[in-house]
Amino acid sequence: MTDKNDERGYYAHLVGIMLTTRGVRFSVAESEQRKEKFSIATIALLSVYLAGWSLAGSLFPEMFSSLQARALNLISVVASVSLLVISLFDFAAGRSVYAEKMLQNAFTITGILRETERELAKEDPDYSIISKLAARYEEVVHGVGVNHTSQDFKLWKLQKENALSRFQAVRIWIHSKILQVFSFTSAMIFQIAILFLIFASTIGVVLFL
Repeated sequence: MTDKNDERGYYAHLVGIMLTTRGVRFSVAESEQRKEKFSIATIALLSVYLAGWSLAGSLFPEMFSSLQARALNLISVVASVSLLVISLFDFAAGRSVYAEKMLQNAFTITGILRETERELAKEDPDYSIISKLAARYEEVVHGVGVNHTSQDFKLWKLQKENALSRFQAVRIWIHSKILQVFSFTSAMIFQIAILFLIFASTIGVVLFL
């Protein structure tokens, strides 16, 4: 009886690990998709910017002084090079592929998790079946070829933390949002800096030169 209780306890603990892994990987997939969308939006904005200034310069050349035209041409060159760099970086980073792997892995883990939970819910579980499910879970986790980071785990754990009071709930929410913003900005710092530089420089040239 004790051995069976030990087995049930072990596999119940494994179910908790499966739930955590699944949750983290769903969260990572969502985060990577958000970064991918922001990067696509950055590329689109830079493309529209280049096309817009090129068109404006051709149709209304008298609108800009020679100094403004030279400055805007320089900014356009920076925007063009940045567009190429961002496109190459996104291709190398492979965020969409990584996000899809995390998402599909989380879905696969969900199936294994549900089967394990159903078997454990029985009065007399068949531990040989659960053992095979556990082995399959290990294969699925390692077979995906990529893993989430410790920062991903910490963020997910913080978001799932149970608050004992309203104040603690607010503190957890603020802390998790700060971590989310930090994670996002640290990954997308180049895109954010380029957008700020391009548009701030353009406004400065148009208004003050």
